Amino acid sequence: MSSRKYLLIMMAFALIVSIAIYYSGVEAQYKKALAAEAEKPVKVETCYDCHDQIKELHTMGKHSKVNCSGCHKNLDKHLKAAENQTPETRPVTDTSWEACGQCHKEQYNSFMKSAYHRPARDEKSQITNRAPNPFWDKLMAGHGFTKEHNLTRSHNWMLIDHFIVDRAYGGRFQGKNGWQYIFETGKAWNIL
Repeated sequence: MSSRKYLLIMMAFALIVSIAIYYSGVEAQYKKALAAEAEKPVKVETCYDCHDQIKELHTMGKHSKVNCSGCHKNLDKHLKAAENQTPETRPVTDTSWEACGQCHKEQYNSFMKSAYHRPARDEKSQITNRAPNPFWDKLMAGHGFTKEHNLTRSHNWMLIDHFIVDRAYGGRFQGKNGWQYIFETGKAWNIL
């Protein structure tokens, strides 16, 4: 194969890989969150009639310009029920990263950014890592808990890594698909 063909193939491959990384990253997650159905704004004063503690907190804070519907869903049912509140009419508070990320874009992007220099299943005791002990393997050879005592990854995997990587719970948690959990995203209980 000529070097020209080889160069063209490599450039096409690099283009495909860069497109895949772009669409699987934070931008795609952020755009998907924005596409979610927006709640209809409500009159904040209506909420203050019943929630006087919230009025004091909301009017003084940095979120004073954010409408209640920015963080709470199903407010129309809640307002219609007024005096006859039941668990079904309670509004849902959206505490997801995406909900906060609609306003706090920089923090969301920083939080969801993958640290590619910290891959999954990277052993802690290597000479280049944060526990560079050359005698680690010899000292810990007889102990099973060292089998997967790895470095943690980026923030978006912190809970899964807390359960699996550091063996915080004596190895009770395992990936549903074995070590393939490193490629999965989502809620911890769907992966473990």
